[in-house]
Amino acid sequence: MVNKTKAAELSTSGYTTSAKLGQRMHQRYPELWSRLESNAQTIQFVSSEFQRTIATANAFRSAADPQNQTLPVKVIPLDSDSILAMKLTCPRWAAAKTTVQTQVANEISTFDAIYGAELQAHVSKGLLKHSAHELTPEQIQTMYRLCGYDVSLYNEHSHWCTLFDERTSALLELRSDIRYSRVYGPYGALINQHIACSLFSTIVKDIDQALRNPSTASSMFRFGHAETLMFVSNLLGLDQALGLTAPPITGNMTFEQSLHRGFRTTTLVPFSSNLGIELYVDQTSQAFFRLLLNERVVRLPGCTSGVCPLGVLRSKLADDVGCAYADICQV
Repeated sequence: MVNKTKAAELSTSGYTTSAKLGQRMHQRYPELWSRLESNAQTIQFVSSEFQRTIATANAFRSAADPQNQTLPVKVIPLDSDSILAMKLTCPRWAAAKTTVQTQVANEISTFDAIYGAELQAHVSKGLLKHSAHELTPEQIQTMYRLCGYDVSLYNEHSHWCTLFDERTSALLELRSDIRYSRVYGPYGALINQHIACSLFSTIVKDIDQALRNPSTASSMFRFGHAETLMFVSNLLGLDQALGLTAPPITGNMTFEQSLHRGFRTTTLVPFSSNLGIELYVDQTSQAFFRLLLNERVVRLPGCTSGVCPLGVLRSKLADDVGCAYADICQV
């Protein structure tokens, strides 16, 4: 039986992973931490009002700032959070989530008709007490999800994960991504493309302030949720940046097509996923940015290299920066 209170808490593995990420950030940006001696607000930490995200932020902060020079983590109340837990304050998204369920169900049904028998035959070989016809695709999906929990929480590969090989894992990820790509991703309602506008309005404000007065610029570390990053991906067009091709995810995709899709949750939002925007200024005062997804450089469409003119990012965000969040989320 799941303890709902414990389920909302950060696991030991989650704490360790967050702390290690904080340590890497401390090592990657030593000049940031050296500025703390003169100004404790040089680095700031912000979290959504969930126990798990607050604990993640605190674990990260403790490791990144072992001298405890920074201010405590700031928490955004859930009922007014348009920055990190935006799905809870956007009625239009909630309505769209309900509307899209029929399409999700139809696409998954198509997937099951094509790949269900193959998945049942493969998984049944690894089970002693079940035959193939006793397993539904949904049950197999649950087993795959438990494999993910085993790996992310306990680094355990010898239990549920023994039921899956590379192909069946890829197929089950595709089955799951049919839903995620529509509920949170780029193939759902139009609101999915713009719901992160308040977050990016805040980010652009921070960038502009840093460019105006570099000596007082602050580095912001924000802690949200997997869906926060998926909404960010929609606005930036990361599915195009990550995929060789970017066809909509459908239940009748061939296996080869699925391998080239841009929206892939294991790439975009693995355990302890993160997105970083670095700001650079050259000797002529021209501004550049670099985008890092899970600590790896990602080149956005329109960029010819990893370090890209800031104007490319501004153009991509032009329709969303300064948005009237309450209006776009109104039903």
